[in-house]
Amino acid sequence: TTPAQRVVPLLQSVQRLEELTGALVMRLDPVTNHTPSQQAVNPPSTTVTGRINQLGDTLQYLLDNIEL
Repeated sequence: TTPAQRVVPLLQSVQRLEELTGALVMRLDPVTNHTPSQQAVNPPSTTVTGRINQLGDTLQYLLDNIEL
């Protein structure tokens, strides 16, 4: 397989994860305790690794701040 045949499905999967994470954030927003963070907000990344790390950061934020 060529690199493009491996990369395109990966990028499609990352995009789907980003869409699903965004939808999850919207659904959980009412039960999230939004506390101001001392961390600087990083600009959106354009690399695949950066995008995956940002998804992880978003999920970590939800885990840390959800009120069950």
